[in-house]
Amino acid sequence: MMGNHQVLLQRCYLAVAIALLLLAQCDSLTSTFHMAKRSFAYTGFCLQSTASSATLDRTDDDDLQEETVIVGEEYNKKRLDAFLSDEFPEQSRSYFGSLCQQGLVRVGGRAVKKSEKLRAGQEVSVAFLPTAEMAAEPEDIPLDILYEDEHLIAVAKPPGMVVHPAPGSWSGTFANALAFHMRSRGEDYRAAGGGDALRPGIVHRLDKGTSGVLLASKNSQCHAKLSEMFASRKIKKTYLAVCVGNPGQDVKIENLIARHPKNRQKMCVIHETQEGAARARTAVTLVDGLSFDSQLSLARVQIETGRTHQIRVHLAHRRTPVLGDELYGNGDQNRRAVKRFGLQRPLLHAYQLELDHPITGEPLSLKAPVPEDMVRVLAKIYPQVEDEQPDMLLAVNLEESVQSKIRQ
Repeated sequence: MMGNHQVLLQRCYLAVAIALLLLAQCDSLTSTFHMAKRSFAYTGFCLQSTASSATLDRTDDDDLQEETVIVGEEYNKKRLDAFLSDEFPEQSRSYFGSLCQQGLVRVGGRAVKKSEKLRAGQEVSVAFLPTAEMAAEPEDIPLDILYEDEHLIAVAKPPGMVVHPAPGSWSGTFANALAFHMRSRGEDYRAAGGGDALRPGIVHRLDKGTSGVLLASKNSQCHAKLSEMFASRKIKKTYLAVCVGNPGQDVKIENLIARHPKNRQKMCVIHETQEGAARARTAVTLVDGLSFDSQLSLARVQIETGRTHQIRVHLAHRRTPVLGDELYGNGDQNRRAVKRFGLQRPLLHAYQLELDHPITGEPLSLKAPVPEDMVRVLAKIYPQVEDEQPDMLLAVNLEESVQSKIRQ
C-alpha cells in the first residue's frame, strides 16, 4: 500500500498541475499540460482520475498531423532531433526540439527528449503542430507583378525569397508580400484558397535560390482549378539554367527520384531495384543546351513533373550541375563563380509559364526577366555580347539571343 507521504506528494503534484493550467493562457494550454505529464512520469506517478483527464486533454488533438517513420541503420545511436531534421528537412532542428518539449514526439510509444539516442528499427511518431490558427502576416514587400486580375497573380520571384512561412523563415516570404498586396487592394487574402493561412493562394513553389515566374490564386475557385492544372500537367514550365559542362541537346531524362538515404536534405536518382524505390516518384525533364563556351552552358529546361529539386538533381546526375548549386554542384566551379561573379545561389530561373486562364480560358504566356546575377554569367557564354555592355541592355537582348538558339 502506498505510504501516506507518497499519497500526499501525489496530491501536491496534482494540485500544482491544476494551478498551472488555470494560470496558463489558452494558446499555451497544451505545452503546460505536457510539461505537467512529464513531471509525473519522471517521479513515477501517473494521473488516473477520469475527471481530471477530461479537464486536461487537448480539445484540438484531431487537428494534429501525425507522421510515423522508422529509424534507419545510419541513425543508430544518433540524436532524435538530428534524425527528425534530416527526415523532414522543411522543418528546423529547433522546431522538433519544441515538439519534444510539448510531448508531441514519441519513440516506441513514449514521449522523449530531443537528445534521445535512437536505435535502428525504432518507430518514431511526430504530431506536427496545426497551422490552422497561424497566418502569413501582411508585410510591405515590393512585388514585381507580371500579370494580375481578380482571380490570379503572377510575379517575378527574386532569388533568395522563400515562398511561404516555415520554421526559420516566418517573415519576408512571398506569402507575406501577397497578403499585404491583396489587403492594400481591398481583397481578402485569407480567402485566396488552399485552406492554409500560412500559404494563401500558393499553388506551386520555387526553391529559395530559384528566381522566376511564380503563380498564385486569389480565390478558392481559381486555387482549385490551378492545382488541378498543375497536377494534370496542363501548364508548360520552361526554365533557364547555367550548367557546368554541356548537358547536350534535346535530351530527355526520365527516372525515379527519392529522398537521399544518408542526407535527408537532398534528393537522388534511384534505380527501381534499389532499396527505397517503392517511395520514389517518376520524374521527367527535357534539356536542350543552347550555348556552350567550353566550361559553362546555357540550357533550356522543361519539366513534365514537379518533384522536389528535380532539375537540379537531373542535371547533377548528368554530371552537368547547375552553377552555384552548393547541394548538388561542383565545389571548385562554385568557388570560382563566387570569386568571379559574386554568385550566391544556383543559377536556375523559371523563365516562362504557359497555360490557359483557369477561369476565362484565355491563353497566358508569362515570362520573368532574367535577373542580373544570371545576366553577368550569360555575358561569358554569349561571345557576341561584349562584357562592357550594361547589364540592362544585355537583359533586353537576351530573349532574342535565346530564341535564335532555340530556332537553330
